[in-house]
Amino acid sequence: MKRDVRLHGLSSDHHNALVLARTIERAFKAGQANQSLVDMVMREHKASLMRHFEIEEQLLLPPLAEKGEGDLVSQVLAEHVEMRAFLESAEAGDVNALEKFGALLFAHVRLEERSLFTKCEEILESEILDRVAVQAPKPSVK
Repeated sequence: MKRDVRLHGLSSDHHNALVLARTIERAFKAGQANQSLVDMVMREHKASLMRHFEIEEQLLLPPLAEKGEGDLVSQVLAEHVEMRAFLESAEAGDVNALEKFGALLFAHVRLEERSLFTKCEEILESEILDRVAVQAPKPSVK
């Protein structure tokens, strides 16, 4: 299915998130998970993931909940909370929390692309998607 152009910025973020998740996975498999990896992941979080979560939480999830998609909204929010907790743990010195973060990030992107964004395209008003397009970064692939 072709994605609504107004969600392309968020979908582009997803591509970058999948690259990040795979980088984390490879680092753990190679025994190279260390503070440098934590630092890199935190930079990426601050550069794009944080804003991505905020856009979803402020612009997409409330209207979806109002339209009866409470279970999907709850799952997305719970995963955002869990990923933030893994990042806090990693930043506090628990490098192994990054492995859990990377695995959840990978699954979360799939959930959003297959369920969240599809539902947004189906039931949200055009004005909401227009606001997302204005707030989301322009599509780019790193």
